[in-house]
Amino acid sequence: MPDPSVLIVYAFFFGILVFLLARTALAERKSRRLLFACTVFAWTCLIYQLAGWARSLGYNLHYSLATSVLLNSCAGALEEGRHEDVTRELRQLTDEFRVTYENRGDFMELALKAVNSLSGTQAQEQKQKE
Repeated sequence: MPDPSVLIVYAFFFGILVFLLARTALAERKSRRLLFACTVFAWTCLIYQLAGWARSLGYNLHYSLATSVLLNSCAGALEEGRHEDVTRELRQLTDEFRVTYENRGDFMELALKAVNSLSGTQAQEQKQKE
């Protein structure tokens, strides 16, 4: 179920669109119908642009979160002196990640896999020390 605030935004933009369409259909003079029809077209273009912009924000958030988690994990492992582990995980991430414009390239999953592997390595080393 989408967030209620998202539904309110949808209802606002599409409510205005319905209002403009109704005004276009009910306008008696040809000049007013033409004016409202052009306004409907412009409003629809605006909605399309805003939807694309909002989607790009989701991609930015997705990559930012995954990168933050990965960098924190790598920094912690480097501080512990596990340079080989970090290098191995980053090379594996580089080999598996495919840059694509159609989707996110599974970056979040690959980053979390590297983080879990680094955390697992840390846990194994602690067990060996005990």
